[in-house]
Amino acid sequence: MKPDGIEDIPKGLEDAEYFHGLLPREDCNEILTE
Repeated sequence: MKPDGIEDIPKGLEDAEYFHGLLPREDCNEILTE
């Protein structure tokens, strides 16, 4: 499953991958929503 929402994050791919790597998928989804 590739998180397509990551590309929509204004923070950038680096921050998205950073959070996605540390936090569980559920927490990552909350970040993507914000």
